[in-house]
Amino acid sequence: MTRRLPCLSALLLAICAPLYAADEPLDSTGQIKDDQYHAILAGDWRSPEHRLRDPDRRPMETLRFFDLSPTQTLIEVGPGDGWYSEILAPLLRERGQYSAALPSGGDAEQREATSALRNKFEQDAKRYDKARIIEFDPQAPKLGEPESVDLVVSFDDLHNWAEAGSEKAMFSAIYQVLKPGGKAVILEFSNPT
Repeated sequence: MTRRLPCLSALLLAICAPLYAADEPLDSTGQIKDDQYHAILAGDWRSPEHRLRDPDRRPMETLRFFDLSPTQTLIEVGPGDGWYSEILAPLLRERGQYSAALPSGGDAEQREATSALRNKFEQDAKRYDKARIIEFDPQAPKLGEPESVDLVVSFDDLHNWAEAGSEKAMFSAIYQVLKPGGKAVILEFSNPT
């Protein structure tokens, strides 16, 4: 089987073919219903600091752009303090699968972030009992079984991969784990000087 190589732009890596199941709780356009997004975004489990960033981050519009479906298998690479985890894990809990992929080892800050995310998942089983944590070696990453994931997302991690010299290995691992027709979205935010 021959597969096409993914194409990279400065802001977005998209491996083509939108993917979503046309079943509830989707609206007539195949998107997650607004009321489901609003309920998740207003959730009291989300930190107040995270909710304050919603107007700038526009999570509902962002996830719609990704064609997120509640039945997808999704990996978030490098979830940091869990801003998107607080949204994605509950959205995918019942019929999909959310996994947070975290680099193993790392510096004290990375170990602290990994520990905090684990604690968040363990302390709120109502929302995170089905969420998975995948630890990977950044120099030889393995994110899961080949062709097992519908969507891989990463927010503002590309510069870290480049600094570590692991971007090629990360892109390869992401590509390997995607199902045929799956999608990867890598967003890198720049700070203008």
